[in-house]
Formats: sequence, C-alpha cells, structure tokens
Amino acid sequence: MRLRSLASGLNQQINRFRAVRPATMAMLAARDPLCFAQVHPSWPAPWPRKLPSGPIPSLLSSRLRDAVLPAQGVLTLRRASVLSDDGWIFTDSGHIAVDTTLHATAVEWMPRIHQPLFRIGERRLKGRTLSLLSTWAAFNFYHLLLETLPRIDLVFRAGFTWHDFDHVLLPSFSSPTVDRLLALLDFPRHKVIALTPRSWDFFRTDELVCTSFPGAYCVVAPTSVAYLRGLHAALPTAAPTRRQLFVRRGSATRRLRNEDDLAALAAARGFVIIDPSAASDMEHAFAHADVIVGVHGAALANLAFCRPGTQVLELLPGAQAYPYFFTLAVSGGLQYDCIIGPSDVEHEPHHPMQPRNSVHDFTIDRAAYIAALDRIVAV
Repeated sequence: MRLRSLASGLNQQINRFRAVRPATMAMLAARDPLCFAQVHPSWPAPWPRKLPSGPIPSLLSSRLRDAVLPAQGVLTLRRASVLSDDGWIFTDSGHIAVDTTLHATAVEWMPRIHQPLFRIGERRLKGRTLSLLSTWAAFNFYHLLLETLPRIDLVFRAGFTWHDFDHVLLPSFSSPTVDRLLALLDFPRHKVIALTPRSWDFFRTDELVCTSFPGAYCVVAPTSVAYLRGLHAALPTAAPTRRQLFVRRGSATRRLRNEDDLAALAAARGFVIIDPSAASDMEHAFAHADVIVGVHGAALANLAFCRPGTQVLELLPGAQAYPYFFTLAVSGGLQYDCIIGPSDVEHEPHHPMQPRNSVHDFTIDRAAYIAALDRIVAV
C-alpha cells in the first residue's frame, strides 16, 4: 500500500508536465475500422425555449448545449488499460478514449488524466473484459442508473452476450432498483470486478470492450430513457395507483431549508410524501405517478420510469442548478417545470459546463412554490 501511494504521488507530480493525449472514436475507427460498431446514429438535442412558467432560467440554459450529439456505439480495443472507478480508458499507445466519458462533447474540460507511468499494483485481466464503469457511478444512483445501465443496452445491441466476457468491470454502488433491473438481464455476478469510489485501480487487458458515453454532459438521451422504461415494464408490479408525489432530498448536504413547510403544503393538496432513504420501490412509485414535485437529488433519476406526460416540478438550489433532470424529462416526454432558490453560499463553477458540486443549503420562495404547485395540480 505504501509503495502504491508513493507511485501515485510520483505520477501526479510528473503528470503536471505531460500533455493529455485524447483519442476520439473517429480517430480510433480511422486507425482500425473494425474496432467501432455503431448502435445509434448521431441525434440533435433541440431543447425547448420555454417552460410552463416562462423562459428557461439562465442558470439552466447556460449549461445546455444545442448541438448534434455523436453517434453511440461499442468500441473493442486490444491491450487497452482501465484506470479507476471512473473508467478512464487508454489505448495501447497511451491515448485516452474520450468518447467513453461524460466529457465526450466537452473534451476541453476533461480532468488531466494520464495513463500511470509507475504501475505498482496493476492487475492483468486475461481474455475479454467489458467495462461498464462511468464517472461518479460508484457512489451516485443517478450516474449508475442513467450512465452505466444504458451501456449494457449498447453492448447487447452490438451483438454481444454475457457469455462473450471473462470479466465485467462494474461500479460498486448498489440500490434495490438497479439490482432488480440487473436481475432481469441475468447479470453474471460471478464475473464482476466491483470498483469502489476513488479506488484508482489500474487494469491491463488482453481485449477490452467499452461503449461511447450514452448521452452528453448533463444530457440524458431518449434512447437511455426508452431502454430503462422497457426494463421496468418487465418488472412485477402492483396495480397502478395514480397519485401525486413529493420527493424529499434525503441527504445531509445541500438541504432544502424549508422542505418541511413545502412538504406540508403538498400533503394538504393530496400529495404522498416520499423519503428516498426509506423507500425501496421508487421506480414503481414514479411509474404510477401523475404529478411529481421533487427536491434536486439523485432520487429524481427515477423520472426515467415515468409515463410520458407526467407533470414534474423540480426544486433546484442556485449553486447546483444543473439541467440533468430537465434533459431527462424532455427526453422522456414529461411536462417539466422548476423553481430555483438561492443557496446559502452562491458560487460559480470554473465553467458553466464544468461541475463543482455545492454542499450548501438553499431556500425556495413559498409564494412561487404555491403558485407552481396549484398550476401543475390543476393541469
């Protein structure tokens, strides 16, 4: 462990002077046309210009990219390497495969990640390895559900089966929802190498299969929503009960200061109050809801299971007003609106598209909330 820590420190110091060498899917396919199998073509990301309550807040619109997102597919590499639970993938020449990460459409804002020069503790994986790793998925439900599971769809659509792999690299984070969905897929747990957060494990493979990022930064693709809805449809479930949900934050950081008051106002209008930390079947609750009011947090990833047309009101902190759930709602055909409240400490990230997660509490204006609540309930 001490030698590994020393090697990590030396790598960090040396990397300050090394240029990052990115390689796009197009570059890799030009070198070897057979290494990339396209599954979904490129698609435009035309976001609406208005919400039901008015123009999209600038904090959201400034972090959206109106662009044509790249095609999605599966990459097969010989003698590739994988670094950390974020799943940084390097070719045999040491280039980083940028399209596999959430920075695929924002390469200029990638962290300065390099293939380690000193590889103490590296692990050799013989045969064929599948990487389902994705940035932050080892400790966050949103990133696991919406950025790891859709990679399985790409792999299957490219013609692979679980029998084709000797090892599967998977984020260690688990949840009842994800476990149920993986069980539907006959997921081969005996082949799994689970990577814990900030592990910085380093693997060298004989052959590596990985996918392009299933979307873009802050953007959930319609193909991902369709895949997750299809999986959910195969789960056993009770008879639908149409209802209105208020979803609490369920975390000790970035709390909504007046959450109890806002929850009480929702309860008085017939809403069911859900605490994500105590619920075990969130996907079913979301799938059967007509109206969802939710505090910004990973639990809202369950919007992927909502029926098209579901009314959604997101309560966002000003210091964390990222459009993850806006794009998820739009891609799923939901009716989205939001209220942004001031955080105790407001700050700007390094760049509008570069995250710096806020831990500060925030407050939602009561009058604006009541007006929005009554509007969506009346629809």
